[in-house]
Amino acid sequence: MELMKRLSEYGRFAGAFVSREASRPLVSETLRKVGLSKPFRPMPAAIKAYGAVIAEKVVLIERLPPKYRQEAYELIWIYVMKGYDASGLARELSNRLGMAFDRAKLIARSQCNMARAVMVNAERMEMGVREAVWHHETRCGIRSHRGLNGRRYALAEGASLDGKRLWPSSEASCCCSSIEVKTSDED
Repeated sequence: MELMKRLSEYGRFAGAFVSREASRPLVSETLRKVGLSKPFRPMPAAIKAYGAVIAEKVVLIERLPPKYRQEAYELIWIYVMKGYDASGLARELSNRLGMAFDRAKLIARSQCNMARAVMVNAERMEMGVREAVWHHETRCGIRSHRGLNGRRYALAEGASLDGKRLWPSSEASCCCSSIEVKTSDED
């Protein structure tokens, strides 16, 4: 009986960990590889929102010759729609565009993070969520994002920083996240 109680407790702990950490790119990719993640099925609103900004995100890739932009655009779209497959995207960028693998990994991770930010934001708004709280990740490559940690912002507008409107992970090198504020929390 004691063993069953312990196993049940471990199961609850593991479930809480997975649900809390599954939104982080490295954890979610690992969970997907071992078959412990839910299938990737973005809402039509999320696909539409990402389709509207993907070209802007591809332009953010530094030192990418214009002749490779269309192919990069297509590869990024394919691998994002496969469920943010950053490792597969990195291999393809390296093989097809001839870039160094380490650079391809950075680009793939940034592009998948930015795509996830746009799509999660669109899905949240579709579900009626209006606000979120910014969570700064210590590994975020943008120091100024520290000032946004714990700040509430409207999903439709983004958080204001130095006169710009941003969302977590919407910029290259950013791996910040957010926690949605449910309607019951606002009362």
